[in-house]
Amino acid sequence: MHGERGFTLSETVTAMFVLGVLLFMAIPVVGELKAMGQRQTSLVEAGLLLQQRMEKIRDSFGSDCVGEEQVRSRAYVHQVYRLRWHCFEETPGLVRHEVEIRWRGPQGEQVRRLSAWRAIP
Repeated sequence: MHGERGFTLSETVTAMFVLGVLLFMAIPVVGELKAMGQRQTSLVEAGLLLQQRMEKIRDSFGSDCVGEEQVRSRAYVHQVYRLRWHCFEETPGLVRHEVEIRWRGPQGEQVRRLSAWRAIP
């Protein structure tokens, strides 16, 4: 069987070693990308919940002016958002609506707020 070509054992072991080193370096990067994706998903979901609650307050014309609720994340089973909202009469005829959302993320407790003003004739 003269003329057959192939890889020697040392070449194969070297290639496997290089591949192992590359995989060892890639695993932490993939983990960090996954964590970044979860943080971004949580921020988007929290922003949507804030916006939905503000729209409900705006459409209720003051009847749903104070309250709180807990909402489970659609993306992550164990994540719960706590929403609180209330209205303040800044001056006669001007009402401020404020919505706050809190949740525990990988970096600790996260808080976002949304405020809007509405003139009452």
